[in-house]
Amino acid sequence: METKTKRINIKNIISRFFGILFLTIAILNAVLIHRVPGVLYTLFSLIYFPPIQKIARKFFNFSIPFFLKILLALVILWGTLGVGDLMELFETYMRTK
Repeated sequence: METKTKRINIKNIISRFFGILFLTIAILNAVLIHRVPGVLYTLFSLIYFPPIQKIARKFFNFSIPFFLKILLALVILWGTLGVGDLMELFETYMRTK
């Protein structure tokens, strides 16, 4: 009987970090801003979780390369924290305190 061991490597850690980060941004957008950005960020977060990557590779025979995921993460973070409505809401909140 062969047992499978789970490998923990830096790519999985980074992917899970971005997945959790975008899921958090999705929840904040859905609650504080609007549901549509929340749904979009939820969909973006799914491509970063390793189990979802395995399912996508199995069904579609395609996976997104790691460097493209990092590039997409940087663009999404720039859009969210640089010019997004969520950051404006936080800045307004901090000014009123």
